[in-house]
Amino acid sequence: MSSKNGVPLPPGPPAHWFWSNALPTVRIAYAFTDFVRKYGPVVSFRQGSQVIIVIGSIRAAMDIMEKEGAALVDRPRSIAAGEMLS
Repeated sequence: MSSKNGVPLPPGPPAHWFWSNALPTVRIAYAFTDFVRKYGPVVSFRQGSQVIIVIGSIRAAMDIMEKEGAALVDRPRSIAAGEMLS
């Protein structure tokens, strides 16, 4: 599965039509645990045109944050605060 810009997405269950729900509606935590065991620590779901990424383990979250730390800590500057203070 790949995103609109061609970047490959993490593995996950097969995509459903837009009226079907790829995400479980009951016992969500158990379903996510099963998906993480089956597909790996990072799972993607496609629901219609929306893609949902689930990070299923602390280790995977820490690895992503360490690897992409520079991109994650960058915040847009606050224009309103700057205009009020000047």
